[in-house]
Amino acid sequence: MQGLWEVSRRSPFRTAECAGSGPVAVEGDSCEFASPKYLYLCGLCGIVSCGLTHTMVTPLDLVKCRMQTNAAKYGGVFKGFKVTIAEEGARG
Repeated sequence: MQGLWEVSRRSPFRTAECAGSGPVAVEGDSCEFASPKYLYLCGLCGIVSCGLTHTMVTPLDLVKCRMQTNAAKYGGVFKGFKVTIAEEGARG
């Protein structure tokens, strides 16, 4: 069984090779591949991008589900948001 480090070294997505000594930074990169800074930045970018989309999609999904269970009360998407905010506030 191959180790994760060996698999990542043979990845076709690598942009630079360093005679077997490990990851190297390519000119113009802000940090070294697989370094703690690199992993931190990837994690931070994931949190920001997922956080923004989740913040926008979850309320829409909530209204959609409420429209499916009580179509008379929640009518349409905009009416559904209006009813939800009126009954539960912005946090609802």
